[in-house]
Amino acid sequence: VISELLGHKSIKTTQIYLKSFSLERLSKVNRNCFESVCKPIPKVG
Repeated sequence: VISELLGHKSIKTTQIYLKSFSLERLSKVNRNCFESVCKPIPKVG
């Protein structure tokens, strides 16, 4: 998914970019993305 979002044709290109990030940073970004997608939708009315 990340490769597609960044427009990379090869997963190896994405892996090169991701190696520069710490595991802590990647985990935080992943958690933020997950929470924004899975946030409950408030009921109206």
